[in-house]
Amino acid sequence: MKKTLLTAGILLLTSVSVMACPCKPQTPDCNCPPPPPKCEKNCPPNFQKPPRPDFNIKEKLNLTEEQVKKAEIIRIKSDEKIRPLFDELRSKETQRQVVIRSRIVQKDQIKLINKLDKDIAKIKKQIHKEKIKNRKQFESILTEEQKQEFQKLKTERRKEFKKQMEKGPRPLPVAPKENTKGKV
Repeated sequence: MKKTLLTAGILLLTSVSVMACPCKPQTPDCNCPPPPPKCEKNCPPNFQKPPRPDFNIKEKLNLTEEQVKKAEIIRIKSDEKIRPLFDELRSKETQRQVVIRSRIVQKDQIKLINKLDKDIAKIKKQIHKEKIKNRKQFESILTEEQKQEFQKLKTERRKEFKKQMEKGPRPLPVAPKENTKGKV
């Protein structure tokens, strides 16, 4: 009896999904919705990345090929140090969420959360130190004129960031409304 019900349920689901869009998406007369756009990361559906301001350091600072190579080496070395820290940070944040959702005694839960918060703060501090170290290494390969221009670019970026923060947090993505015109 259970097998029969299971088989009937599967058949029903497959027939409904086939009837929902019987045509192939390549045909021009298809009324099927287009597939969602591919997202580089695990983005929620209908998520659009905000436009990023043009910030091409190579062109703005007129870096030589030698400077570009040195900067790339600095970036790769820094990435090798920071990536494990980000992985550890993500792990600790996940552990924190698991503890929050768990049904352990509240007193123990608070202790665990406080310990994880301290660990997270420590990791963030390490990441920050590594980023500062990376920036100083990058600035060491620049000429005096390039350093001055780099300082100007940094202050511009800070102003843009503050302006964005004044607007408040970005709104959550909203699914597009379906066009109901002409449908009965």
